Amino acid sequence: MPSKFSLCLTMLLLVLQMGCATANIGRPRVDIAFVNQSSTDLEAVSARFGQYECGGGYLGRTFLKGYGDFRHPITNDVEVRWEVNRTLKVERLDLRKVYPPGRAGRLTFTITDKGVSAGFAVELAPQ
Repeated sequence: MPSKFSLCLTMLLLVLQMGCATANIGRPRVDIAFVNQSSTDLEAVSARFGQYECGGGYLGRTFLKGYGDFRHPITNDVEVRWEVNRTLKVERLDLRKVYPPGRAGRLTFTITDKGVSAGFAVELAPQ
């Protein structure tokens, strides 16, 4: 028969394991996508939401790159970064008019020669 200590330890480990596995329950699934509509290939494309960053890769001209289920908060302000010919470009966007908090869907950043725009497509519920 197991001791009280081993039963308590087992229960504690189960509770901790469940807590880690369910950390994102209740948070909507938000996919992040980058679209390159500029005239050149882009390097080090990323978006920073507060202390969390998404991306960091190459994005060819006319390409789209997506990152599924960004598991961190979508902040009101985002900093989009990319490099063109080893020159860092940074643009800050206010997402309050673009992203409805608490909604699932895809947040897309479109990079052009003139700057960055953001759009959000709500994920439709399965029927």
